[in-house]
Amino acid sequence: MKVICKIFIVFVILYINAVTAYSQEDCKRHLKRAAELVSQDNFCEAINYYRMYSNCDADADVSTEIAMCERRCKSPRDRVNDPVRQEESKNTTPNENWVVHNQTSSGTEQKNCKKHFGGFQLHGGIFLPQGDFSEKGVPEIMGKGYAVLGYNFGFKVYTPIIASKDLSWFIGAEGFYNGLHSDYKEILEIAFEMLDLDKLYYNLPFYLNVPITTGFNYAIPITNSFRIYGEVAGGLNISNYIGFNLSGSIYGLSYAEKHKWKMATGFTYGLGTGMLINGRINIGFKYYNLGAYKYEGDGIIKINGEVVEKEKIRFAKQLPVSGLSFKIGILF
Repeated sequence: MKVICKIFIVFVILYINAVTAYSQEDCKRHLKRAAELVSQDNFCEAINYYRMYSNCDADADVSTEIAMCERRCKSPRDRVNDPVRQEESKNTTPNENWVVHNQTSSGTEQKNCKKHFGGFQLHGGIFLPQGDFSEKGVPEIMGKGYAVLGYNFGFKVYTPIIASKDLSWFIGAEGFYNGLHSDYKEILEIAFEMLDLDKLYYNLPFYLNVPITTGFNYAIPITNSFRIYGEVAGGLNISNYIGFNLSGSIYGLSYAEKHKWKMATGFTYGLGTGMLINGRINIGFKYYNLGAYKYEGDGIIKINGEVVEKEKIRFAKQLPVSGLSFKIGILF
């Protein structure tokens, strides 16, 4: 729980800093653009940038500027020296002309700040094992996971659903790596020392999970700068327990031992939430249930390259694999 609390605090700090930075940047950009448009006597479009500035965490009150722009935009007198507005005034009323500019500016706003998840995302983060997956106990004897904090990376492709810009469909794949607790390493090292091998070399076991999922993302706008979202996913997980490799020499003979485990597949699902900042930066966390597996394989011993012993090995019981993923992604 202490680890989870620390990670959550880091997540909150990242959230506050990122939102503040991007909000201030957007506000300043909107205000600067509005001033430029006013200097060009383009009051109709300036209104929208003043409003965008007012809707974010603005430091100044621009209600006076908005009222002035509305008066000037609706006034036919302001179109006299503007060839573009003269052409517009032939076919539109003053009020209709304001609508045209308003729609144009809204399109610009949508272009600069996505209103939904859409595009290709790359992401990475950490994966914290939960339940039996993190419990201590020799996997082959007690069926416990003994897994420790690992990491994950992957990609997703988001496609907005036409009926709603807030709802998107996605498909993606990820990779999760988790090593084993240091206590298990000590157990193996003691067993290896009993073999009394010279030039001892070995690799420690680890878990590798690759879920391929599809699902839906629903985003809720909070300000112009960021949105919060919820996500649900389901699919297929490819799971593998990578066993240890041991090699050395004894009495002048080469000795090698290997635990070769078979890959397993199972159903996986995930529930997550997070935030999208400036239409690009995705910060979130997600609970994954990656399925349950009774890993099995072969234990092979070779001397001078010849197999002298081969036996079936398996976990004592089915192991549920689950955990919490904290990630940061970029949408392209």
